Amino acid sequence: MNGSDDRLLAERIAEGDCEAFDWLFRTYYGRVENFIRSLLRKDAVAEDLAQDLFCHLWHSRQGLSKVKSFNAYLYTSARNLVIDYLRRSHPDRIIISEIPETASDQLTDEQYFALEKELLIRMAVETFPERRRQIFRMSRFEGMSNAEIAQALGISKKTVENQIHLAVNDLKKIIAALAAFFILS
Repeated sequence: MNGSDDRLLAERIAEGDCEAFDWLFRTYYGRVENFIRSLLRKDAVAEDLAQDLFCHLWHSRQGLSKVKSFNAYLYTSARNLVIDYLRRSHPDRIIISEIPETASDQLTDEQYFALEKELLIRMAVETFPERRRQIFRMSRFEGMSNAEIAQALGISKKTVENQIHLAVNDLKKIIAALAAFFILS
C-alpha cells in the first residue's frame, strides 16, 4: 500500500468504516504483536498491548485523517506503548524516551533509523534478566572486555560470553521485527 492508499484508508476509518478498520487490523495486528513480543518477550502482555493499540485506534479514529503511513503510525504507537509499559513495570529503571520531535525533522532516514534502533536496543536491554542486563551493559555501554567483566562479577569468562551471545540473539530478533514494519508493507 502506498501513501495515498494509506491516506484513503485513514479517511475511511476516521469516518467509521468498519470494513476498512477490519482490513487494517488483519493486515497489521500480527506485525504489531510480534514487534511488542520481541521487545518484551511476554506473549500475554504483547497480545494485550497489541489489542489495546487497536482498540485505542478505533476509539480515536476521528484523528486518523492526518495519518500518512500506517507503518510509521503503528510502529510509533507500539513503541510508545512498550515504553509506557516498561516505565510502569520497572519504575526503578531508567527507560530512555522517544526521539525528540524537533530532532526527527532534521535527521536523514538513516540517522533516524539508527536512533530508533538504539532506542529499541536500550528498551530491550531493560527487559533482560538482571545478570544478562548487567553483563551486556558492562560489555557494550561501558566497553569492558569479557575478562574484565568476569573478574568484576566473579564469574567465568565463558558465562560472560554465553550471556552476551543470548543478548545479541534477542536483539537480532528485535531488529528483524523493526524491519518487518517497513519491509512487509
